[in-house]
Amino acid sequence: MLFKKSKKIINKLKEDKNLILIGAYKYGEEVILLEFSIDEMPQKIRLDEFFVFEEGVSLSNSQAPYLEQFLNYSGDVRISDIYGYTKEQSNPTRFTFFLYFAKTGSTISTPYGNIVIDRIDKMPKRLIDIIEYEESD
Repeated sequence: MLFKKSKKIINKLKEDKNLILIGAYKYGEEVILLEFSIDEMPQKIRLDEFFVFEEGVSLSNSQAPYLEQFLNYSGDVRISDIYGYTKEQSNPTRFTFFLYFAKTGSTISTPYGNIVIDRIDKMPKRLIDIIEYEESD
């Protein structure tokens, strides 16, 4: 009985944060940029719990966010450094991160619920001018 009550609480918390995928954008051959909005302060977003769900792939081998960057409310000014550090407080929070090997139909598992990438668009000019990328090792 305790498990069922806990599960309901977890589901309610997922719904309360209102995580929205604003867009998925192509960035090179194997990389996409995801842009989100969430009803949460930047420092409380649990980005370390986001990953690409793939059948048969362990969590430790799953693709995870890379170079998280926070944006202002309208999404046209970056308010963090390239590694996601920000002093600004905002709610809702708009943020981006890169993913390798994700594609249309990929499921992004988050502590706020699963998100399916339904399409990948061309990167908008407002993001081209403000988002930074560096190759991973």
